[in-house]
Amino acid sequence: MNSRLDAHILAWLDGELDPNAQRDLLEEAFNDPETEARLHAWREDLAAFDAALAPPEARYTFATLRARLETITPLDEIRLFLPRLRLDSPVPRFAVAAMLAAALGSSWLLGRFQRAQADAADRLRDRSDFVDDIVAMSADPSAPWPEDTDQA
Repeated sequence: MNSRLDAHILAWLDGELDPNAQRDLLEEAFNDPETEARLHAWREDLAAFDAALAPPEARYTFATLRARLETITPLDEIRLFLPRLRLDSPVPRFAVAAMLAAALGSSWLLGRFQRAQADAADRLRDRSDFVDDIVAMSADPSAPWPEDTDQA
């Protein structure tokens, strides 16, 4: 593998090679069959890559999508299984109802948990304020008690 040659070939295919280097590369490809083979291989690879990235000419319709899916063999098992699923049977309806009940129940529990958490935070804040008042009173014995300030 000649990485310098590959770099020159890619630069030439991208149109980034200066004219002198391009002339040298083409002369080398004309004189050396291996270089010519690499040049053609790179051209074919880039053409295949460009073709793979090119958008389709026509928009997909359901019929063309179905035709393409027909060529995929692992989907045969899925296609054979799907007609057996009936929405008329109680099983899918029960499954949907169970999922809905689980979603509603979990949201209700989450709401209760968040309210309980907020209540606990409020109680802790109140106790913290009360402790701060007690500490302030112990620093100043002439300060009024917290119960006295609530009645005033």
